[in-house]
Amino acid sequence: MAKFNFRLQNFLGIKEKLERQKEIEYGLAIQQLNAEKQKLSDMMEEREFCITEFQVKISKRIDPETFKRYNDYIEVMKIGIKAQELEMWKAQEFANKKHKELIKAMQERKAMEKLRERAFEEFTENEKLEEKRINDDLVTLMYAK
Repeated sequence: MAKFNFRLQNFLGIKEKLERQKEIEYGLAIQQLNAEKQKLSDMMEEREFCITEFQVKISKRIDPETFKRYNDYIEVMKIGIKAQELEMWKAQEFANKKHKELIKAMQERKAMEKLRERAFEEFTENEKLEEKRINDDLVTLMYAK
C-alpha cells in the first residue's frame, strides 16, 4: 500500500500555526480587556469610597478648603472614570476584532482539513480499487493456469 501524501500539507501546517497565533493574540486581548475592566472597577470603588467619606465629613463640620478639595477630587475621578470607560471600550473592540480573526483562521484551517479528508478518502478508494484489480489479475492468472 502506498503512503498517503497530501499535496497541501504545508499550507495546512501554516493554517494551524496561524490559528494558534490568533488564539494567543485573542487571549492577550481578553487579558487586556479584563485589566481595563479591573482598573475601571477600582476607580469606581475609590470614587464611591471618597463620596462616602465626603458625606461623613459634611455631616460634621469641615472647612471650605477641605470641601473644595474633596469636590475637586470627585470631579477629577469622574473624568478619569469616563476616560477609563473609553479605554475599556477600545479594549473591547480590539478583543472583538481578534475574536473575528480567530474565527476566520479556524474556518480556513477547517476548510484545509476538509480538503485533506477528501483527498484521503479518494486515496483510500483508489487503493481499494488497485487492490481489487491486483486480486482480479491474480485470480485470472491462477484460473488460466
